[in-house]
Amino acid sequence: MLNLREKFLSFLTGKTVGFLGVDLGSYSIKIAEVAEHRGKIELKSFGQARTFENTIIKHEILDKNLLATNIKNLINNLKPNTINTIYSLPASLTFYDNFTLTEIPDNDTLIQRIADECPYNFDEISYSYYILPVENKFIVFYLYVKKEALNKFVDLFSLLNLNLINIDSDFIVIHDFLEYLYGAHAKLIIDLGYYDIRLFITNKEVPLSTYHLSNFGMRRLEQEISNAFKVDKNQALKIIHNPKPSEIQIVKSIFVKYLEKLSEEILVKLEAVKTKFGIIPEVFYLIGGGARIPNITQILAQALEIPYQKVEIEQKVTISDNIHPDYLNVINTQGLLALSSAVKELL
Repeated sequence: MLNLREKFLSFLTGKTVGFLGVDLGSYSIKIAEVAEHRGKIELKSFGQARTFENTIIKHEILDKNLLATNIKNLINNLKPNTINTIYSLPASLTFYDNFTLTEIPDNDTLIQRIADECPYNFDEISYSYYILPVENKFIVFYLYVKKEALNKFVDLFSLLNLNLINIDSDFIVIHDFLEYLYGAHAKLIIDLGYYDIRLFITNKEVPLSTYHLSNFGMRRLEQEISNAFKVDKNQALKIIHNPKPSEIQIVKSIFVKYLEKLSEEILVKLEAVKTKFGIIPEVFYLIGGGARIPNITQILAQALEIPYQKVEIEQKVTISDNIHPDYLNVINTQGLLALSSAVKELL
């Protein structure tokens, strides 16, 4: 993957290091600004804005210039002190798998094995890998992305005159940040996005599997609420997050059916991971816009029989005085990917 960390940080040794983490969603764009000084990480600023229609849908850039304007407007409002930027590709654009070896191969042999596993010409991809020793064997986890997809985002950030210093994958940076916050542990991360839901399942060391539930995003719930109450999508979202007393009974019925189906899908994926890796998550995290649905954490915890762990970045990250404490609920859920990307080079 695109990684200039050693050169970049060696150049800035002894100075305050600042980074922007960018999350480009179909529904909203989030940017987090962090800085490190004398070993401490501080969240300097955070902002989000609705994504312009037909600019990026399901992580596919449809209108680069309009999307750049969208991002630039948010940056102008945020007024960050750095242009050093980190972006995390969605898991749907990357390919993540593993193979097992009985001994550690030399670098050329390892690269050849990854090339053999990849269906594309090797010069068409960017890749990275991680070797995990397990008893008398070595599991090689590898990640690659087509350069064609990667370059679309490189071009976008170049158009914005941002200094793109690293591109990783979303599930990698979220795993690393949660490990920083809560230590090594097996976990399930449920990202309730607008178009789809993403599941990231890890053991104590590395992510194991990623899944996409393409028909379970907030858009599905929005459409069901819209049809039930005969309202537009904006009003439907308001009802989802803050129903009136007269609406609660109908909303609850729709929620229950939706979450029952979602839980069933998640349990199928968890069983597959358990069968393949022998892993059962110790806790689950809920992030994304859907994490703010009333009572969703309690319902999922009961259905999955896995304890819920609330993300509270303020336990280890210093929060700037210009960020209102009440806004942390948004940052801890909807803003977690942007923040996880921003802190990548500081962990």
